[in-house]
Amino acid sequence: MSDIFICYSRKDRTLAARLKQRLQAEGWTVFMDEHIDAGHRWAEEITNQLAAAQAVLTLWSQNSICSGFVMDEAHEAADRRIIFPARIEQRALVGT
Repeated sequence: MSDIFICYSRKDRTLAARLKQRLQAEGWTVFMDEHIDAGHRWAEEITNQLAAAQAVLTLWSQNSICSGFVMDEAHEAADRRIIFPARIEQRALVGT
């Protein structure tokens, strides 16, 4: 299991992947749902990885606030007090 779980919208995958590389270069283990092994159930794998993570880096954008998956993962991380939100757009996210 990983130290950090990156929570992001698929539309923001390029930036999420760059952040993953940077974090790994610093020695962290990082989970992104980009490569779930064949034979694993996607939802089960996400649930297990999220439960095991020590921190959840949540990438907030116009894309992610519209994603039910991102919102669910962020709520769980917030409940566990392991959420680290990162705004990845200049525009205001809510009420614009």
